[in-house]
Amino acid sequence: MNPDQNQPQNDEPNVTPAAPSESNDTTPAAPSTDVPTNDNPFNSPAPAADPAPQPEPAAPAPVQPMAASTPQASTSKGLAIASLILGIVGFLTGFFGIGVLLGLVAIVLGVISLVKHHGGKGMAIAGLILGAVAVVFGGIVFLISLTAYEGIQQRALDSLCTSDPSNVRCSNR
Repeated sequence: MNPDQNQPQNDEPNVTPAAPSESNDTTPAAPSTDVPTNDNPFNSPAPAADPAPQPEPAAPAPVQPMAASTPQASTSKGLAIASLILGIVGFLTGFFGIGVLLGLVAIVLGVISLVKHHGGKGMAIAGLILGAVAVVFGGIVFLISLTAYEGIQQRALDSLCTSDPSNVRCSNR
């Protein structure tokens, strides 16, 4: 019998490992490829084929359609909020001409919000009332200031005529 016959046949050439050298080689040895490592989750071995057939998943449950939301509800609530804010600002700025304009806009927005009946009814009513108060208050302030302006103008003319009777404006009196 040949001594080579007792050994299993191997296609690789018979290579003996080299003895460790005494050189200062700092390169690490390559890892062995015989045993897979699970350090990297992406290098996991392929799963074995499952001989048992998997049951098909059940059909998904029917989806109920969502109730249609009314985008007008948020719009009318927004109108109510805008009416309330403009009514408050109009009331606070009633001494100036802008208070009347803001009050009018608050009234219009409050009425539109109340007609739609989608929410914010209390805010719409409050905005409507404050807008009306702002318009009335602004109108009263305007009339008082107009009357006061005429009185101030008359007193200024009287003062001018007493100090300078030869003034052109005093000749018509």
